Amino acid sequence: MSTGNGLPCEVAWDVLRSTSNPVWLVDHVGALLWANHAASSYLGLDGGDVASKNLFECLPRDKAQHRRLMLNAARRTNESVEFVDFHQRWWQVSIRPTDHRDVFVFWQRDIGRQLQAEEDLRRSLMRAVTIQEDERRRISRDLHDETGQAITGLILELRELSRQLDDGDLRQRADRAAAMATSLMKQTRGLLHQLNPPSLKSKSLVAAMQDYCALFSERTGVRVVFDGAAAPLPSSDDRSTTLYRLLQESLTNVARHSNASKAWVSLAADDGEVTISVEDDGVGVDGDIVEGGGLRGIRERFALLDGHVEVHVGSGRGVRIDGSIPTMPPAARLDREESPL
Repeated sequence: MSTGNGLPCEVAWDVLRSTSNPVWLVDHVGALLWANHAASSYLGLDGGDVASKNLFECLPRDKAQHRRLMLNAARRTNESVEFVDFHQRWWQVSIRPTDHRDVFVFWQRDIGRQLQAEEDLRRSLMRAVTIQEDERRRISRDLHDETGQAITGLILELRELSRQLDDGDLRQRADRAAAMATSLMKQTRGLLHQLNPPSLKSKSLVAAMQDYCALFSERTGVRVVFDGAAAPLPSSDDRSTTLYRLLQESLTNVARHSNASKAWVSLAADDGEVTISVEDDGVGVDGDIVEGGGLRGIRERFALLDGHVEVHVGSGRGVRIDGSIPTMPPAARLDREESPL
């Protein structure tokens, strides 16, 4: 793209002139050396005024200050600097050094449609997650109202049959069948709690997590130490549910794979972010952990809310799963009227 003196060749000049994206050439202090039509229009300048202007004098003060810092960074490192900013529209901005000493290219690309498409996709995926949670609640109700009642009736019938039987062997078989049905009922109740935890709707996130940790310890024999947070936690259902689902998935993996005797769960909120950590004293794994569909799904749910999940492993030292999620909706909303920079 450059000639021997570091300036763009004629073909490149034609491309830069005709593009609808603003492009400037500036020196090390921001003096305009050249601008295409889109760049002149962006600054409200006529083509003939460009050479007498400084880019930073044509921008709002906060934008000028930020771009000056970025230009200095590009000059100091001799590397490109890129960032996203808002000025009337959302722009991806790039500052690139050229082969010519102290000449830099400012290039901007309108990414409003891209951000809108990404936001539309995020909302669609969030609706899918909401539908999934609604389906879990429906299945939970069906299990409770139909399956649960049927198992309860079966237990009562088997116990009554046992009392009426004279044959000792048949009575023992009826008792064993009743015990099996009772065990099935306990498993069903655990599944109901997994699908639709009642405490998450009626209690705070901290209290709901405490309840689940206690239930998990009772069911598996793994002691769980829970450390809740005094700081404000997210009140929205999607964030609370996402954090709760990470707790469920993490402790399920502890029960299935870790051979642990103890687990630690911590929940904290600070600087606009909620963090959760689940760690066990199990056997750990050698090498990279192989993630199942459950953990992948949790990662996706966190990503939809601008959060992230990390898995830390160590041979013989257990596994720790950390999740982090903002307490507020994502900051980069298209309806914002000021730059986040």
